[in-house]
Amino acid sequence: MSTKIFANSHFFTTHTRGELHMTLLEMSRQYTADAQALSNRIRQLQALASTTADPTQKQQLLQRIADLQPLLRQSRQLAQITAHYYDRGYTKHAQHQV
Repeated sequence: MSTKIFANSHFFTTHTRGELHMTLLEMSRQYTADAQALSNRIRQLQALASTTADPTQKQQLLQRIADLQPLLRQSRQLAQITAHYYDRGYTKHAQHQV
């Protein structure tokens, strides 16, 4: 027997032992939301970096942007992979294979 519950505003499936499980489609939605949040934050940091006069602060902002960009790229890739994992003919990314 399994039931659906809400946890952290996301839809999970719980089984009789109380374990929470997400489907790949649910994971894809979460990765998409994460990518959107990262993208928004990068845009905010870029706006701050373009208006700041302090070179040290500007360098710190640019470094933070550089640190977030790989996370954004991975979130987008994982959203695609988890959304299409079982699609026939879908080419999987080697670095994210299970």
